[in-house]
Amino acid sequence: MFVVDYKNVPGVIENFSLANDAQRESLANLVASEAKYLNEHFNKEMTLYTLDEKPGIYPWLSSIFAERGLNFDDQRPIFVGEYDVKDIVDSKKFGYKDYGNAHFAWVIFASGMDANASYNLEKNKRRAVGFKLSVGMEEPIIFAENGFKFASMKSKIGGIIRGTYFVAKGEYL
Repeated sequence: MFVVDYKNVPGVIENFSLANDAQRESLANLVASEAKYLNEHFNKEMTLYTLDEKPGIYPWLSSIFAERGLNFDDQRPIFVGEYDVKDIVDSKKFGYKDYGNAHFAWVIFASGMDANASYNLEKNKRRAVGFKLSVGMEEPIIFAENGFKFASMKSKIGGIIRGTYFVAKGEYL
């Protein structure tokens, strides 16, 4: 277990020895960027665990991925994380978003991909799954096969991040 310190990216890189050599630094930058987002939007630290430390997170996320035909058996998950929020409304700085009572979970893959779920615990509220690719990572073919398109955004920490998402329709908790 470790807390991602987005203000100390070299320290984050040290924790990514399990990542593919070519992706280690860009993946650490992507994860640091995600940690900054969590801190600024929800006042939460991003804590990552090995799959042995939190064995239930990845299977739960995989069940949601399957809704859209996504199977990442060819990817190696190296870290997972989760937290719950209660009555969270995003700050004025970023516009208002009512997250209500939600469960957030994510998985980091050795290849350079980050996948996360924002799963509202109330029916008919926001439930989405997002995927982000670190700089230099090829888009896994499974996304194109299932009709996903990636958009790019620039992050001060993460560089050019490509991402896609889908709205989760099923019940998973």
